[in-house]
Amino acid sequence: MIRDVLKLAPVLLLLGAFATYFLLNDGGSHVGETAAPFTLDVVSGEGTGDRVALDSLRGQVILLDFWASWCGPCRRSTPILNAMARRFRSDGLFVYGISSERTPTIVRGHAEFGAEYPSLQDAQGVVGAHYGVQNLPTVVVIDRAGNIVFQDAGVPDEDALAGAIAAAIASPATP
Repeated sequence: MIRDVLKLAPVLLLLGAFATYFLLNDGGSHVGETAAPFTLDVVSGEGTGDRVALDSLRGQVILLDFWASWCGPCRRSTPILNAMARRFRSDGLFVYGISSERTPTIVRGHAEFGAEYPSLQDAQGVVGAHYGVQNLPTVVVIDRAGNIVFQDAGVPDEDALAGAIAAAIASPATP
């Protein structure tokens, strides 16, 4: 009997480690943290050829959509993000897609998905890593003070996303 328990010990330890990881891991969410600064090239959509520096957008509300051309849920989230861009544009919302794929792939995916907002290239995936992106799509909303107020992986719930954007728009530019 003791030998049987000892044989199971490594498995039980491994299961315990996984359980601890998943209980303590927030899934990569950085809600409540200051948004990591970045400067990326616009490779598709309005402003192609420009560079976007997050710091230059301080005082604005930003929605970041981490996506890839091969991602089915990313394709399904694009109409929701287009709707958010149209609905909140006059309130100062800036929407940017971010992909780590090669430029031609981003351009093709951007067009195929029908994205109505610019896409930026994060060629090394550094920005995605700073934001804890583990799954695609991941949507991040940054308020006027530069804080992450919403982060969710998967196709976003339209009402929850609209609520987060509206709250961010109503927030002051400084904490």
